[in-house]
Amino acid sequence: MNTHQINVEALEDNFWKRPQCYIGQEYNDYIVVYSRTRDSSILENVNYETILETLERDSRMSSSSIDDDELVFDVRDSHWACGWVEYILVSKYASERVLCAVYEILRALSNYPVLCDETYSNACYDAILNHWESADTEDRIEMCDSASESIFAARRNEIPEGVFDYLSGCEGFY
Repeated sequence: MNTHQINVEALEDNFWKRPQCYIGQEYNDYIVVYSRTRDSSILENVNYETILETLERDSRMSSSSIDDDELVFDVRDSHWACGWVEYILVSKYASERVLCAVYEILRALSNYPVLCDETYSNACYDAILNHWESADTEDRIEMCDSASESIFAARRNEIPEGVFDYLSGCEGFY
């Protein structure tokens, strides 16, 4: 048995399964690598983008008789509860390189939830800065007060260090 077959078998639990009451396109020969919803966290969104980028790159680098768009792609379906669900699909006929990458990604996520610490850290940093920049004065005053910063710091364009530290530690912010 070659590595390609081993990887497909190892990924068996991740094959697309038709959800109950589903009326969309079926992807029976595809592996679901990762998914996200409208309400996904920064971490989930960063992992999603990192995975999709990695697998698309590996797919382009592999020679195959199947069109690249059929090997690795993402799809978005409407969902009554969360608005939409988007997921990354990889054909079971993808190259050995791509299937090995899928296996490694899933293995890595089973041990540690962050695929790229630097990308995740940068995304969190940007989210905090964007939160500050988009907040009105009243919300900035509240953040300064919660972070034990002078409320007069709410007038500044740059985020006070104490507020940044406070928001960094807020559960649910990410």
